[in-house]
Amino acid sequence: MESTVELRKAHVGFEMVQKLILELYGLTVIKSSELNGYDDRNFLIKVDPQNIDNNEHIVKVEVEGYVFKVINTLDSVEVTRFEAQGRLMVFLHEHNINCPAPVLTKRGRTFDTILRPTGEHIVLLLKFIPGEILYKMSNFTDHVFFQVGSLAARIDTVLKEFDHRAYRKPVQWCLGASPNVLNYLHAIDESKRSMVETVIEDFKNNVLAIENRLEKGIIHGDINEQNLIMSTGDEAKGIQLKAVIDFGDTHYCCFLYELALAMTYMIFLTDNPEVGGHVLAGYASVRNVSKAEIRLLKTCIMARLCQSLVLGAYGSLTDPNNEYLLTTSKKGWDILDKLRNIDNDDILVNCWLDAAKKYYIYFGS
Repeated sequence: MESTVELRKAHVGFEMVQKLILELYGLTVIKSSELNGYDDRNFLIKVDPQNIDNNEHIVKVEVEGYVFKVINTLDSVEVTRFEAQGRLMVFLHEHNINCPAPVLTKRGRTFDTILRPTGEHIVLLLKFIPGEILYKMSNFTDHVFFQVGSLAARIDTVLKEFDHRAYRKPVQWCLGASPNVLNYLHAIDESKRSMVETVIEDFKNNVLAIENRLEKGIIHGDINEQNLIMSTGDEAKGIQLKAVIDFGDTHYCCFLYELALAMTYMIFLTDNPEVGGHVLAGYASVRNVSKAEIRLLKTCIMARLCQSLVLGAYGSLTDPNNEYLLTTSKKGWDILDKLRNIDNDDILVNCWLDAAKKYYIYFGS
């Protein structure tokens, strides 16, 4: 039975954030600002380092600050997913993958629930990881994209040893669910609908048809340019990938999808399909990528673009002031059209596989 709960972002201002942080965590907010959020409200806060009120679980205050997340009403119904998310982030930390660690409430929980006029919302506090979001940077190098691919594969490999029943449930943003966008074509221009239909039909016939034969596991599910934190402090080493954030779309599915998603967003970031080869090389340096998976990459990337473009347009109908929803649309349609007009063998052999050879990574014929 489907949930009747609507997706609503919380109505919370800075004064309410201060009150909640003090009540739930015993910390006194001295500075706060709002961050981007697709469906949730996110606040970057700093607290008084000398004042911890009745929270034995906090040994010291994080001087870099915290991110306070107020989850939308629909996702807040999925309580077990947030239990799983807390365990997963701790598990990744234990295996040397840097990601935000949840801060425990006074009651020793990784999250809590609040009631607002918009409904019930799960709230959680995460340690802030300083650095530059990849999206805000301009001096990209091939090595950056190699690192992105490598990180995606490391996460997939580590999470082979982790499981939780919450991650077996399908999520809206799973690439395998991309055919669902056909229900929302009314949100985009009529001139674009036939292109989306063609891409999704290709995905259904060539990817979904063999999905059960592809290797699967728990994946991050959203390795994009807004979820990667970069370090630029060491000029000798250059730009380094420091951490990954936002595990809200983590789920169990094909590893192929993780690679395709990472390639999609790096191509989108640069408006250059060629960078996908460096992501592929980084991923393949950690986890073996089969020839069957490689041949499906272009189809998967185009399906993800359609998914982002259509769902973003649909979301903007109900939240027209949220510019974050339409981030992909600014150039996403042009990239989709560009990929559609490149022959699959051409982009594989002369672009992506050729780039991988620079790292001495070969996939055979």
